Amino acid sequence: MQQGQHNNDTEVWGAEQPSDLTVETSQAPLGPSQAYINALEHRTTQYTATVFLNRLARRLSSDRITEHARFNWEKLSYEHLDAIKRQLSSELAPNTVNTYLTMIKGVMKHAHKQGLIDTTTLINIKDVKRAKGSRIDSGREVKEVEMLAIFAANRESNTLQSIRDNVLLSLMYYCGLRRSEAASISLDNICLDSNCVTVLGKGNKQRRVYFSDKVRTPLLTWLDRHPEHLQMFLPRMNRNGDLRRQDGELLPITVSGIRAIIERASNHGSSRYGPFKAHDLRRSFATNLLRAQADLLTVQALMGHSDPATTQRYDKRGDSALKAAAHLI
Repeated sequence: MQQGQHNNDTEVWGAEQPSDLTVETSQAPLGPSQAYINALEHRTTQYTATVFLNRLARRLSSDRITEHARFNWEKLSYEHLDAIKRQLSSELAPNTVNTYLTMIKGVMKHAHKQGLIDTTTLINIKDVKRAKGSRIDSGREVKEVEMLAIFAANRESNTLQSIRDNVLLSLMYYCGLRRSEAASISLDNICLDSNCVTVLGKGNKQRRVYFSDKVRTPLLTWLDRHPEHLQMFLPRMNRNGDLRRQDGELLPITVSGIRAIIERASNHGSSRYGPFKAHDLRRSFATNLLRAQADLLTVQALMGHSDPATTQRYDKRGDSALKAAAHLI
């Protein structure tokens, strides 16, 4: 989010800012913003919400408050939220603006539960419409040849860490897993008889994703080399490749640890293909399925999306698919 564009509160928000908007909240033992964050199901979502709400608190207070828990959210009104929407819409993509609006409305819902705002205020705030429009996805498709080169380099290294990384990367690339989903997999979630993995995704929704020998082969290699897989399927390791433990127990891999693995893998082939991010592996999974003419609803189910429109945004086939479609009729 850009800074330095909101020194004049009246100009930014379209109305005079209440003098007590930045007063530390003290009416409830647990403020509405923290209550909203605590109610989110996944740690990654909680982290994202914390970052976004801190940014909002800083912006709304003209940098006087940097922590969301100290911001007086219950002083926000319909007029404030509508002005926030208009200002953010001039700077950010509609999806990002709507993320902010959703979070603010969630915080205000908890403020209502805590008796900090009345029902009329909540209804008015919920009445603020979502930002319209869309942007072209900035991510890219990771070609299979890139991944094969990374897999080959890891096999040549033949360390416990590189073998683990191959399993992780193959699950994310060939099964379309989110980082949080990959981090939570246990051996109980994998069925080698039917070559499938059961994933717990967003919204506490389970889905089953089937895989080929491209995942099964590195998986079997990992299970053979990692004798403690029953205790921890994907363990955490330090920079030297040593297993991390606490009180003698293996520690699980973390979402941030997966990000580091992706960055390391991306740097391996970036000189030729350019860097990629973790979510690009998921975009590539959807793109490869659509290119293989899997129907959109099937891809949606495998991705764990609730809306097929979301799945469509992952399609990175580009103009080549549009040109090919023109010759179908």
